[in-house]
Amino acid sequence: MFIYAFLILVIWGGAIATIDKCEKGNGGLICSKLTGVGYLQFPQSEADIDRICPIVLKFADCLKDYEDECGAEKVDLINYSREKVEKLIDLTNDICREDSPLRISLIANLFCIENLFNRSNCYEETLEDLEKLKVYIREIELSKICFLTCGLIISACKYGAMEIACYASDISENCGKEAEDVSMEILIRTEYLDDYCEETTRERALEVMKMLDLELEVETDLKNIFSTH
Repeated sequence: MFIYAFLILVIWGGAIATIDKCEKGNGGLICSKLTGVGYLQFPQSEADIDRICPIVLKFADCLKDYEDECGAEKVDLINYSREKVEKLIDLTNDICREDSPLRISLIANLFCIENLFNRSNCYEETLEDLEKLKVYIREIELSKICFLTCGLIISACKYGAMEIACYASDISENCGKEAEDVSMEILIRTEYLDDYCEETTRERALEVMKMLDLELEVETDLKNIFSTH
């Protein structure tokens, strides 16, 4: 999850768009190939961060150039928007600036965070809980239409929220409060949860939860995650 959040920066210059490229509508892929951003991995050291920074910024500039030439709808990235790219540029600059408190905190905790994700079971645990939720939804007497729409809404939103909650707990327990804080700041600023569950969808998810009569603990967990993002 955190790896994904950071890779939003590395998977998400010059005017590169031609008529043919615009027709294909694959700006994300084009910019990834031009900059090599798709080959980047989660940083393990300060030197890795310094190496990644200019590549990410070049990639972001490429996306903006492509959008200017072809339109935002031609950029093949999840929930793409110019505003989101600008926010990611701001975050990248913050991580890359040597005197940035965010960078200093990230570097101080980088080794622990990186090692934690190599041995974390959050991904598997979240998938298991998601399957349990799907079974639970099927057992509720809902119309077929509501099952399809409500089930997808709840599943997507709960998956993102539970994954964040799991990793945040692991980081806090194994790496400390500072590591948890820096991880959550990056997640929030990359709008990670929005890729699974947009704000308007979260409201719908909470409505569906009431209809499904979920356990209080489950509903409270989701509400807490949604309200902090």
